[in-house]
Amino acid sequence: MSNILDVFWLDNDNATSLGVDVGKVTKQVLILVAILISVSTALVGPVMFFGLLVANLAKEFFSYLSSSYFATGKQFNGNVDVAFRTMGYRKHI
Repeated sequence: MSNILDVFWLDNDNATSLGVDVGKVTKQVLILVAILISVSTALVGPVMFFGLLVANLAKEFFSYLSSSYFATGKQFNGNVDVAFRTMGYRKHI
């Protein structure tokens, strides 16, 4: 599987020309990722999962900025997440 993924990361056209079924590999990777995420969420709990999700989303959103802005963006994203979770929990209390 690792050899197929190495070729798959090149490009759709290159992978297809090298004999990789891009649609099949894409579906397999998505199913594998969905299973691994669901198992890890079940093991560590949803709060930990969302904490990891917020950090990775901040990395995606603010990665083009310099490091000082990147750190500020991550902090802002985390604060917004905590604020929305607090408001959501108070509705259920």
